[in-house]
Amino acid sequence: MGERTIENITNSESDSSKESSAETENTEAAETPETSVEGETSDKAEYDDNERVVEEEGVLESPEQKLDTQKEEIARAEEMGVDDLSNAEKGNYGEMKTDVYMAENGYERISNDAVTSLNEKGHRGIDGVYECKDGNSDKSQYIIGESKYGSSNLTENADGTKQMDREWIYDSERLDDAVGPEKAEEIRDMKDEDPDNVKSVLSRIDSDGNVELYELDDDGNIIKDKEVF
Repeated sequence: MGERTIENITNSESDSSKESSAETENTEAAETPETSVEGETSDKAEYDDNERVVEEEGVLESPEQKLDTQKEEIARAEEMGVDDLSNAEKGNYGEMKTDVYMAENGYERISNDAVTSLNEKGHRGIDGVYECKDGNSDKSQYIIGESKYGSSNLTENADGTKQMDREWIYDSERLDDAVGPEKAEEIRDMKDEDPDNVKSVLSRIDSDGNVELYELDDDGNIIKDKEVF
């Protein structure tokens, strides 16, 4: 056996130290998550007002793309059987049906938080605000809608207001939250100056997917025998 010199021992210890250091660096690199560069789109879907980021593409959906997504989700719900959905899923189904119905009748949704999935978490406030875009002057310019599936009713609140009454909509931040302060003020002004040009509407959706609209008065009650448009 060859004699181990001081030089050999020193070199051996140095090599072992380098190997240990390299292993430590590799371990730290594996454990440290990669950070995204500022300005790049994250892989995780993000939401900004009513614009949905498509996770795969990293681009914002247009209103038309949102409607296409809603139609796909509606078809999926009806294939599964709407009556078999959970209450939350039925609520989302109803909101999407209303959005599509309004679009088919010349109205564009201008409010935030459009539902595009059966599985989305519910949100508080106004379900939808729509603006007439087909140029028909016989229609109201704005429609503020609440969607209800089946026999669900508008709720009475502890503060004495009723869901969709005038105070609930206009004397709170709900309208501002839905469309932004500037548009909300425009709608309030129009409601004061030309009440028929801004309507509050209950949209009722049945298990067959039929949508019926009912105009509401300032107390949130249905006005009988009056067509919305």
